[in-house]
Amino acid sequence: MAGLAVSDLAAFLLGNWRVDREVFDASRRGLTGAFSGTAAFTFDEHVAGLLRYVEHGTLRLGSHRGPAFRCLSFQVDGACAQVAFDDGRYFHDLDLREGRWEVDHPCGDDRYSGRFDVDHAHRWRQQWTVNGPEKRQFIRTVLERPVTDPPAGRLAVNPEAGEWGLDWSTATRSGTA
Repeated sequence: MAGLAVSDLAAFLLGNWRVDREVFDASRRGLTGAFSGTAAFTFDEHVAGLLRYVEHGTLRLGSHRGPAFRCLSFQVDGACAQVAFDDGRYFHDLDLREGRWEVDHPCGDDRYSGRFDVDHAHRWRQQWTVNGPEKRQFIRTVLERPVTDPPAGRLAVNPEAGEWGLDWSTATRSGTA
């Protein structure tokens, strides 16, 4: 089922978001945890169409608890973007014209399979399944915009997607990706 179609990705992303992330470690190596914080998409004043994504918050991963942050770049063209790590390395493409996107990203011996869904103008979700010799993780992130944030809601509309995602209770019992 398709999510909310996005015709102008920059207009959709621009602004402030609340970030909640769950990390489930299927390998049972102690990498289960959560991230909670805020994020902002802002235009880079020096590069046309470039959005900078910065998130800050608290990470609890295994026995660790402390501050964490992440930076990404989104080179936007209409409803699509090329996403790069902060050091400029390519991460993945993003195309939300249908309100949903699936992508794979190799990272060394690990393979990240991602899914992005737009619920409505103020909420979108990401899910990553990670498989590799040392990692077997499910990472689910919900980004929700304060309804009062001015850039919100300037996009084309499709019917909202139904609820999606990994059945966490089944995944925990089976330990499969």
